[in-house]
Amino acid sequence: SAHILALTAQNVIYGLGDNSRGQLSAGALKRSPVAIEVLMPHTGGAKFISLIASGFYSAALTSSGSVFHWGMINEQSV
Repeated sequence: SAHILALTAQNVIYGLGDNSRGQLSAGALKRSPVAIEVLMPHTGGAKFISLIASGFYSAALTSSGSVFHWGMINEQSV
């Protein structure tokens, strides 16, 4: 699985590449050849400081230490 994530100065996450397991948090589970906004509901306005794009999942770390993750998660992922 190959996907990448990027964080803007406006605290918006974008991703592109493989989305077969929801790594880009997009509706359609298909590859995106262009950057699309990663939908992050229920974050409460958290400030993101770090991103991980790994295999079939993605994660975002907030300034308060919370971690949001999406995609195919299993015990080895977290």
